[in-house]
Amino acid sequence: MLEVINLYNQQLDIVEIGDRLAMIIDNNLKYTESKIWHAHPVWFIEDNPIVGYSKQKKGIRLMFWSGADFNEHALDIVGKKFKDASIFYYSVDEINKGDLIQWLKKAEQIQWDYKKFNKTKRQIRKVKFKYAMNKIMIKATILADRKKVWDYYTLPEHITKWNFASDDWQCPTAMNDLRIGGKYIARMEANDGSFGFDFVAKYDEIIDYEKIAYTILDNRKVIIKLESKNNETELHITFEAEHENPIELQREGWQAILNNFKKYTENN
Repeated sequence: MLEVINLYNQQLDIVEIGDRLAMIIDNNLKYTESKIWHAHPVWFIEDNPIVGYSKQKKGIRLMFWSGADFNEHALDIVGKKFKDASIFYYSVDEINKGDLIQWLKKAEQIQWDYKKFNKTKRQIRKVKFKYAMNKIMIKATILADRKKVWDYYTLPEHITKWNFASDDWQCPTAMNDLRIGGKYIARMEANDGSFGFDFVAKYDEIIDYEKIAYTILDNRKVIIKLESKNNETELHITFEAEHENPIELQREGWQAILNNFKKYTENN
């Protein structure tokens, strides 16, 4: 959960409702960005609003921007102008996790494109998004606080110690200009010198200790999120797949590097 969303939840009459909604959405809605938008927590896919919640006089309102097409009776507050549908919660016990996960799955595939909303004609067009074929998500839970995880993930003197998938590879040098527009360059080499390349990316977004987003030279996007869980930190990485290697091979390679990072961070 982003810290700004956590702070928003603390202002709710029933904090547990916001915390539970945010946790279920974060864990089950893929390929998203979350932020405070129009003063409320909202989750987006490719800048298109998907789901969010807000404090109302009647309770906590959970709204799906395209929920009117989900054919879900529980989403019984339907917008008059657009395609949104909502449900109100008055206690955390009313949140049915199974129903919410089902709605989130529909939200990935059934969307009206609000980011191309025609303000003059007040029209939106229906679209379908299918990200599962080109985006891969990996994660690790690290026994360290978020500051340590952030520092070990971003400082070059640490990057060179963990940024390789197996012991027959190495990362001899790294440079990290950690700012929007700055570059990240890491040299990846086989130990025997038979092969090597520079991993180069440009930063698009940075929220200290919470989120990093960058674009690789081949225009693929990568999003990294950090979430505190008690004395641990969950690190989530979502990256766009390339087309030369199988999806599972790419997932295994990135996960191996992340596992190496976890091992290094916990042991140093």
